[in-house]
Amino acid sequence: MFEKRAETSIMRFSKALPNFLLGYISLHLVIAAIFLFVLTGWLRDQMLDQTRLRMQDVCYGLREHVRELPAGMNDPELLKHVQNLESRMQARFTIVDSEGQVLVDSRTGYKDIGNHGSRPEIIEARQKGFGFQQRTSETLGLPLLYLAIPLYERDESAPNDQNGFVRVAFEEKAVFETIRSVQKFLWIFTIGSGVLAAALMSLFAFREMRPLPRFAEAARNVAAGQYVMLPGLTHRDDEWKSLADAFAIMQAELRQRETRLRENSQRIEAVLGSMVEGVLAVDNQQRVLVANQAACEMLDAKPSELANNLLQKVVRIPELGHAIQHTLLTHSERQTEFETLSNPRRILEVRVAPMSEQREFGAAVVMHDVTDLRALENMRRDFVANVSHELKTPLASIKAYAETLRLGAIHDQDNNLDFVEQIEDQAVVLDRQIADLLLLSELESGKSTFDRTDVDLAEMFQKCRKRFLVEAERRDLRIEISIPEEGCIFETDRAALRSILDNLVSNAIRYAQPSGAVEITAVDDLEWVEITVTDHGVGISDENQERIFERFFRVDRARSRDLGGTGLGLAIVKHTVNALGGTVAVQSKLGQGTAFTVRLPQNSNLANLTPS
Repeated sequence: MFEKRAETSIMRFSKALPNFLLGYISLHLVIAAIFLFVLTGWLRDQMLDQTRLRMQDVCYGLREHVRELPAGMNDPELLKHVQNLESRMQARFTIVDSEGQVLVDSRTGYKDIGNHGSRPEIIEARQKGFGFQQRTSETLGLPLLYLAIPLYERDESAPNDQNGFVRVAFEEKAVFETIRSVQKFLWIFTIGSGVLAAALMSLFAFREMRPLPRFAEAARNVAAGQYVMLPGLTHRDDEWKSLADAFAIMQAELRQRETRLRENSQRIEAVLGSMVEGVLAVDNQQRVLVANQAACEMLDAKPSELANNLLQKVVRIPELGHAIQHTLLTHSERQTEFETLSNPRRILEVRVAPMSEQREFGAAVVMHDVTDLRALENMRRDFVANVSHELKTPLASIKAYAETLRLGAIHDQDNNLDFVEQIEDQAVVLDRQIADLLLLSELESGKSTFDRTDVDLAEMFQKCRKRFLVEAERRDLRIEISIPEEGCIFETDRAALRSILDNLVSNAIRYAQPSGAVEITAVDDLEWVEITVTDHGVGISDENQERIFERFFRVDRARSRDLGGTGLGLAIVKHTVNALGGTVAVQSKLGQGTAFTVRLPQNSNLANLTPS
């Protein structure tokens, strides 16, 4: 896999090679152009110097020849001589007198071509004894090189006023043709050598730079979290080998750091995920950086909604936003408590603290769900109030009857026993309430123990009916029992089951319609035993069904107290059933009656399971 990807990287490198070669050739050509420019200038100067020396030698030779002629500059054979000389030298020759008048020209002969006294080379020759110019001929219209010298030097005397000038002209084309030939050769040589050097350079670069795409591929693997060793570099003994060794060390260090970071991240995620407290971390713009599962559940938001989003866009709780804003502005801790808007409503206690001394690091938010705690506090307050109220009634009756007896009724032979009986009845009610409170406290604390034995449900139902038969007959009620024909024997605590039955049947008798019936039925489904106590009484409204198992809760307080209820029976049933590993439910409609259904496990192995 690595080799194939390395080959792909090499192909990419080879695609980049033409750019490298193009840059190299361009640089080579620029340097060559500069070199040729300098060389051409130097060569031009050298060629001009050589041409000037040659023209100077020719002029001196022509001057000596003219001076040897019998008539000098006016010799009739002079035109023939300069024309012969032009044919051999491929140059133009002109003889000019001291006034600048052209006496003879190898091209125009004796034709009057104007006065040449103003020509630059003639002026320079008259002043310096030697004149050289490069210009376009006014007569021929061609670019020429001119060199002129006086026929006689200043220290020489001209015979018969024969002084003048000898001038020779070479065409520039002939001179610079040589230069262009040299330039052409040098350009061909430069381009050829550049192409050859580029080819050799490409082979060398391709060979020497071959490890580079491997490093690029290895770097991409590191970025992807794959730490693959670089093959094929162990045999080298150059900087690539050193770089490969350093890269391997870097990979090992990165692998270790990544492992440590991953482990730390997993630990942090595990800790945050296992916390029941909600944890949030926001930056100085209130953008969520971290949010554990508990925080998402408390704020009724998905992790994907919170991650990297502004908190106020997802969670619209003013108290939370104000607390975070206060911490970010003042760089101090802030505590607050608020109720969530989602259902079910939750009460959250929030502590916001800056994450660092520097403001730009944001704030950390820790949220505690204190819903149950606040509900427990309310329950305790209600419990104290209810206990005080429930115990106050029989105590007030006892106190009233006792005071009545003390004030003289004890001597009333007709009523004193009634007063004592009332005191005794209220004491019984008080004793029953205290006993129920102690039992309920024991069940809620989890300290109650159960002696699980095989219990015959038919026998339990019959004994329960006998205990409540007198009370049922007093209210003209029937107690009907329905149990499977094969019977039902299961493992449970006998005393706890009796308490459950007594409380449910007593509650049903109090609220059943006269001349009706209280039904006790049982269903056995192999794993669970289902016991249902049904009355056909006044029923319970839907809003009261949710609170029916609360302590001291009565649908009709006055009637329940008149019938001798303590308000704790159903609470005792619920906690006893839960302690036995079962469940209790209620179904009721106003005016049609109420049915309480208890499901208990068949044996102790299922006691810790929740029935389906």
